[in-house]
Amino acid sequence: MAHHERPYGGGENTLRPLSCELGTLKNCDGSAEWKSGHTSVLAAVHGLAPRLSQYEDSKAVVSVVIKSGVATKTYEREWEAFLTRQLSSCIITEHYSRTVISVILQILNADGSVLAACLHATLSALMDAGIDLRMLPTAVTCFIDTSIIRLDPVADEDEQAIVLVFDNNAKL
Repeated sequence: MAHHERPYGGGENTLRPLSCELGTLKNCDGSAEWKSGHTSVLAAVHGLAPRLSQYEDSKAVVSVVIKSGVATKTYEREWEAFLTRQLSSCIITEHYSRTVISVILQILNADGSVLAACLHATLSALMDAGIDLRMLPTAVTCFIDTSIIRLDPVADEDEQAIVLVFDNNAKL
């Protein structure tokens, strides 16, 4: 594959400019807007709602809903399941017995690496809400071709990309 011109300058493994703003929404327990270049995701946490259940499971349940207001080739249901698994292992669910921690994600603009942006926006909103976390994972999207590995792919490369998640409990 020929050298691909990066829209944000830099080489093949240059990340786009990142930014995060906490407390961007009212009427929720925590919120954050995460930007990675032109990709932008807004996360809202509505936490600690009572959960009525016939089961005696005392842990909190995590619920993730993704809303995409942009034309994108996303897999929202699969992403919701992936994020729910990630968050269920990150949140100290034992601290919030018989509750639901609900996360609503709105994809404002999709220009690649959207799933990683969703994870980062969600974690930022959880921290804004004061939810206890046992670890703080980070994600990076990689485009892999026969001759190249490129970090932080743009939208036209996303179909051939994978998302790697690392947590701060990992031993190197």
